[in-house]
Amino acid sequence: MGQHNLTHYITNYYTCFYTSNPFAPSTTEAQKQCWHNVPTKVKGNMNSNLIRNLTLSEIHDAIRALPKGKALGHDGVPMEFFHECAQEVALDLLQAFMAMLSKGATSAFINKGLITLTLIPKSGDHTRLSNWRLITLLGNTYKILVKVLAGKVQAALPHIVRPNQTGFVEGRSILDNAFMAQEALDWAEESDQDLVLLLLDFEKAFDKIEWGFLFTALVKFGFDDTWALSHPYFGQVWG
Repeated sequence: MGQHNLTHYITNYYTCFYTSNPFAPSTTEAQKQCWHNVPTKVKGNMNSNLIRNLTLSEIHDAIRALPKGKALGHDGVPMEFFHECAQEVALDLLQAFMAMLSKGATSAFINKGLITLTLIPKSGDHTRLSNWRLITLLGNTYKILVKVLAGKVQAALPHIVRPNQTGFVEGRSILDNAFMAQEALDWAEESDQDLVLLLLDFEKAFDKIEWGFLFTALVKFGFDDTWALSHPYFGQVWG
């Protein structure tokens, strides 16, 4: 195929894959079904905590929580710098983040990700491009901002995420699903009951989720408008 043609093919594949199509008929109908009777769960003190001003301690906590030794983003600033110079840069970061929150947008420089064509193999047939994934390198200033905001929303998650969701929640293990399935099988056998187990695997689910869906989810769950509509992680880009 040649290096040039291969690069062109890979670029076109992922460009089409990541192109949003939020108004497809199937997407519109699915969202109508999804949002039917969604209860408001975030209110009162939870929203007050979400919209309060950031603090220096939150900046320091976010820096300490982020690991060193990671690949650099487009800005070329390693996380080691922020660990070593936290006392010197924390106030500047706080002021910059607060400006972004009040403006409801991040700067183009902060929000920029460097997508490389160095592909990481996944399981399956490696002659299929779908079994390889891209690497997106993000700047560490952006990572600190997201870590701070993720820490703020952490307290609201137990009120939103159901107890039976075992994956992607701190303190829970996706392996619990295997134990639950085995217990269900044992129960069905002992009680002579019919049982159906259904396994659904959505292809590249995290890659395909629409930003509009996330905006709507925040609103439906009751997040304050300043968080749901002007959140710098989800919001517009200026500069």
